[in-house]
Amino acid sequence: VPAVPAEVPAFRRRLRRALPIAAVLLAAATGFAVWRSADVEPSQTRIAVLPFENLTGDSELAYLAAGLTSETSASLAHIELPGLAIIGVVSAKALRESALPLPQLANQVGVDFVVDSSIRLDGSHIRVTSNLIRADDGEQVWTASFDRELTNVLGLQRDLGIAIAEQVRQKLAPDVAASIHRRQTENPQAYALYLKGREYWMRFQPTSVNDALAFYDQAVSADPAYGLAWAGMAHAATTASMTADAPPSVALPRARHALERALHLGQELAETWVAQGAYSLFIDWDFPAAESASRRAIELDPNSAMAYMTLALTLSVQDRHVEARAEMRRARELDPLFPLIFANSAYVERAAKNPEGAIEYGKQAIAMDPEFWVGHFQHGLTLQEQQDYIGALHAYEAADKYSGRNGASVASRAYMLACLGRDEEARELIDLLVARSSERYVSPFHIAFAEAGLGNVESVAEWLEVAISSRDIALTGIFRRTPGEIGLEHPQLEWLFERCGPVTADTD
Repeated sequence: VPAVPAEVPAFRRRLRRALPIAAVLLAAATGFAVWRSADVEPSQTRIAVLPFENLTGDSELAYLAAGLTSETSASLAHIELPGLAIIGVVSAKALRESALPLPQLANQVGVDFVVDSSIRLDGSHIRVTSNLIRADDGEQVWTASFDRELTNVLGLQRDLGIAIAEQVRQKLAPDVAASIHRRQTENPQAYALYLKGREYWMRFQPTSVNDALAFYDQAVSADPAYGLAWAGMAHAATTASMTADAPPSVALPRARHALERALHLGQELAETWVAQGAYSLFIDWDFPAAESASRRAIELDPNSAMAYMTLALTLSVQDRHVEARAEMRRARELDPLFPLIFANSAYVERAAKNPEGAIEYGKQAIAMDPEFWVGHFQHGLTLQEQQDYIGALHAYEAADKYSGRNGASVASRAYMLACLGRDEEARELIDLLVARSSERYVSPFHIAFAEAGLGNVESVAEWLEVAISSRDIALTGIFRRTPGEIGLEHPQLEWLFERCGPVTADTD
């Protein structure tokens, strides 16, 4: 390994910290290096914007560091340079926390350059120092500092993004600066609230989604013309019924209103079209519209892993499995350490009748974040389909624990307990869901699913009827292709009226 230049000792020291998170993740993800070499084109220039290090001594400014990270990545995404790829924020965070030497990380994840930055306070001023470092040998190829009044940080991410971009290529496209400028508000309070909302939403936990919606609400109250915040609110509200057991009567009107505002104020934002794609997929079940919106998001930001993931899910529910797997592979390439992408990769592989791939991606999602409930849940679904009921039960128990007893995880536990002949325990969980439904929202489909484990055909039919009439968001993905008219006789619901198959895994 070449000697590290004297100009970047702080960067090396941080890489040597005893927090080998990325090392664990990469080791746990079996075959990751093989995937990387097969998926990433050698002509690409891949940049990771590492999380800005908060050296201000003020933990309240952590949201600003996170926001500058995401906005710098977004600024770079506007650069029209063939082969340029920006590694996703989640993966960049894992790189920051890794103890692996940078050249080794560069080889594993396929990073050519990293942007390493920090923020400091000097009285009422904030200073950002940023270094562009070549990953294969750790050489610093560019450095710069930016000073702003703490009350005037809105232009900082634009300046930084453009300055870094100028080091990546010789000239900028004429419209880059203008497109970057249009992303953000000029209201410092709204900007800070948006960054907090984004930070909480990216945790994908039930309580954090509700917190994110509250911050987005405050952001658009401070600046009603803030398209990016409206897009964030629309996306979070669209999935709140799944992630946070939010009542559709509250979440869906909020999502619809926020999306209308985002489309009016932010047509040029990829985030707006990602939100539109998610809404069309999960709420309207309009798969062609979801596909169109996702592709529009990719046109606006070819480095949006979220857009590729939404497109992959949309293609999957239309049984277009070859295309879905290709788009999900692109999402993994852009954010190779983002557990949500790997959890949803398990879904796509399962739909494509590739249980081995689904199991592998489920394991990888869990290795990346052992407390990420969606990873455990998707892994449980795969094991359940393989009739490994013991393994599935363990996975659902973990999902239940880390989700704060999300309705989907409770119902799935009940189903598995019934499949294993533990009917009394299953009944207790079902009664819990029914009792909870009288106080707050519980997906009727989840209750129908739990009752199916006990073979209670009448109860299944009753709850399923409620789910269908209310267009329960949990039904998304049950119906392949465009669902059309949905009723109890729909052939894709027949499995709900059948009890579990034989147990194929060990029961010890």
